[in-house]
Amino acid sequence: KGKGKGKDDEEWFPDRPVDEPGRWVPTEEFEGRKSFGWYGCQCGRTFVSAQGYPKYTQDCKGCEEPNYPVFMWVNEQRRTGVEFDEEKKAHTREGPHDTDRCGACQAGVCDYLLNENGGAGRRSDY
Repeated sequence: KGKGKGKDDEEWFPDRPVDEPGRWVPTEEFEGRKSFGWYGCQCGRTFVSAQGYPKYTQDCKGCEEPNYPVFMWVNEQRRTGVEFDEEKKAHTREGPHDTDRCGACQAGVCDYLLNENGGAGRRSDY
């Protein structure tokens, strides 16, 4: 299912969330703290979140069921020596973040929530 002709040996992965080099990996193989997460709900909906945490759920907008990410995005190139100024910080927060459905926000560890509160939330590196 979902495989085109001649693709029997290839594993299916979602579309890329960004243009930078990287790849999707199954969540259990992800070694980072957070990244883009791809979610597949039992109701049939799928969604991507830029605030994906492998240890926290995101609730489906369709049925409100909590879902752990199925895949996590791994960046191929790490940004080193880049200053994180206010303009870049504002850029990372473009678009809506559904804090009510974010398990990491509810636990007080989501980077989005921490940035919005000026670092006033809890931070856990687990």
